[in-house]
Amino acid sequence: MCSVADGDEIAKPRDKNTSLGRKCMKCEEDGFIITRVNDAFCRKCFTVYVVHKFRSAIGKSKLVRDGDVVLLAYSGGPSSTALLHLVEEGLSPRAHKKLRFKPVILHIDESASLDLSADIKKENLMKICERIKTTGYQGYISSIEQGLTISGLTCDSPPLYRQLDEQDKLMSHCQHKMAEFTEVLSSMKSLTAKEDFIKTLRTQLILSVAKQMGYSKIMTADTNSRLAVNILSDIAQGRGSQVSYETSFYDSRYNDMMILRPIRDLSIKEVAVYDQMNDLHPVFIPTLTTKGSYGSSIDRLTENFVTGLQADYLSTVSNIVRTGEKLGVEENENKDICTFCQSPLDTDVGQASALVAVEFSQKLSKEGRPSAQIIGEPEHNHTANNISHSSHLRKKFDKNLCYGCRITLSEMKDVKTIPPVMISGTVSILNREKMKEEIADCLLTPDN
Repeated sequence: MCSVADGDEIAKPRDKNTSLGRKCMKCEEDGFIITRVNDAFCRKCFTVYVVHKFRSAIGKSKLVRDGDVVLLAYSGGPSSTALLHLVEEGLSPRAHKKLRFKPVILHIDESASLDLSADIKKENLMKICERIKTTGYQGYISSIEQGLTISGLTCDSPPLYRQLDEQDKLMSHCQHKMAEFTEVLSSMKSLTAKEDFIKTLRTQLILSVAKQMGYSKIMTADTNSRLAVNILSDIAQGRGSQVSYETSFYDSRYNDMMILRPIRDLSIKEVAVYDQMNDLHPVFIPTLTTKGSYGSSIDRLTENFVTGLQADYLSTVSNIVRTGEKLGVEENENKDICTFCQSPLDTDVGQASALVAVEFSQKLSKEGRPSAQIIGEPEHNHTANNISHSSHLRKKFDKNLCYGCRITLSEMKDVKTIPPVMISGTVSILNREKMKEEIADCLLTPDN
């Protein structure tokens, strides 16, 4: 039997997940953070690592050219705060190789979707505006309610954004729209539908603001941790065909606009450490599922699932993102697009498809039995006629929505609460169909 002499120490196994006692893999200085599996960095090398990830993502794409004006979407959270600081450092005189583009910052105020007091909303907005002002760049603010008015925009339409100093004007201007926005959210049954609606509406609002300003490039602060959650969440919500757009560096869904994700190779952990190292102070703004249960929405449940796996298996997020990158789609310039999210329609399928089977199952589950039209019975009562009329309207709208947006639309209790932004394309189609019916007798048929 082996024994340990007095004064001898037993060597303890070193924890691979801690930087204590580890040396930097680059310069052999004391380790500060573990980023990837068994890779330790000191403070200096970690900063170089983050900056390299950011700059290489922009450089490899060759989409941002010298002198381009880029609209930077800034929410005030940890990721967008880190992105804003990286841009500041890249444009500072002390930068080794200065960035060549010119940033313009846009903040979308989403407080209308939250149950917060007016004082807290104003305080958060002031903090964000003050942070934008410290950069010295042009900055603008808008509100999520403005997204309800983006349909039918023309050159003469009023701007959807305001100057930073016009916070009070923005809040008073959107006061009448806030009630409409709240009504739309209240008409949705689940938090999943509400989150999906706000996410899509935010993207469409940012695109509309960029068009009004005359810019064609937008940068968002999506990390690979967020993208991994989006991949699984989108698939669970019927947006599997949009995964490649949601995860790539360049979102190519929009013909004349570019959405770029320059920190997509960084994790939320790396972003948080970067903020702490540089004494950055993100603004905490709650979401719909803050303090909610783990299963309050599909997105929240997916986030807890992914972060839980990532804690034990450090390559979870990177494997999910790499798999999502391989799920490409066939580009077709002539393919119809969804009138809400502007993704290519994924509903042009045959009768013997999973989509038709799901829709039929949903119809039976809602009505409790086959409808009168299916079994050949007449519908006499007023309630049945109202249901049939509402169902008819939904079918009209569904024809121009992708499957994911159809699910969100189906969550709305009353068809009257459907916002104009979701039906703008449908209205013109309905008008053309009505006009065609009116002049049907005057049209020549193929037989004639």
